[in-house]
Amino acid sequence: MTTPSAPSSREQIERALGAGGQPRGPVYGHGALGGRTFGEGSCEETLTLLPWMRERDGRATVGSIVLLADSVTGWAMSASLPPGLMMVTAQIRVEM
Repeated sequence: MTTPSAPSSREQIERALGAGGQPRGPVYGHGALGGRTFGEGSCEETLTLLPWMRERDGRATVGSIVLLADSVTGWAMSASLPPGLMMVTAQIRVEM
């Protein structure tokens, strides 16, 4: 009899997301982040710039850029952690 191996971090993340594909949290409730593919140490995600995420001239606000940076970093790191561990962003510094 073999003992089943523990699920990978990616498998745990996918189970936690459920059918909707988005985490249960206010940062994802606005619907602007999506199209995510991620693996250990990498993530690609699409940010749809909603009207309130744009400057008057149409450029992305700094806040929306930081939102995307935080999200892709979190997914890439979380997928590479051992089962049972997670990461939380403590600080992001963006220089423009």
